[in-house]
Amino acid sequence: MAKLQKIEKITGWFDVKIYNERVSRENWKLKGEDDQIAFTATFEAGSPEAQQFAAHGKPYTDGNGNQRVRATFKIGGRCRWYDGQAQPVQKPANADLDGKRYEVSIQYNELAADPTNPKKPRGYWVNAIQFREADTNPFTAMDGGAVAAPVAAPIPPVFSDESPELPY
Repeated sequence: MAKLQKIEKITGWFDVKIYNERVSRENWKLKGEDDQIAFTATFEAGSPEAQQFAAHGKPYTDGNGNQRVRATFKIGGRCRWYDGQAQPVQKPANADLDGKRYEVSIQYNELAADPTNPKKPRGYWVNAIQFREADTNPFTAMDGGAVAAPVAAPIPPVFSDESPELPY
């Protein structure tokens, strides 16, 4: 029996579309509401999270040349869903999950079946997920506290052609 594990407050995306290499990504169809979906998060290579998910994670190089690890968490129909206040909720519709970034806490099992046998489940399988849409404003407090006020930029010194001396 696999041991339950937990990771908290990671951000990523739900994969709720059917892959089709012949069609552009924006035209991919949504999976059925009862079909298996996935949550994908990426971590900097060498980080504790990247090391934690090295067994089934996939290393890649991002657009800036940074080494990263992509971990995919598989979500089946028996997964329990919780909102940001830890209240049980129904799984949202795939259309609602699509295209948005989420912050999640996940309780999962790591299944390490023989990779040569495709009929045996392997990877990270989610038992329960707590989710909330990730903040698009990076200056909002995570606890729902006050939003940070913008900081006034310092006024630059005034230079004049008549005074060759620097103001400082």
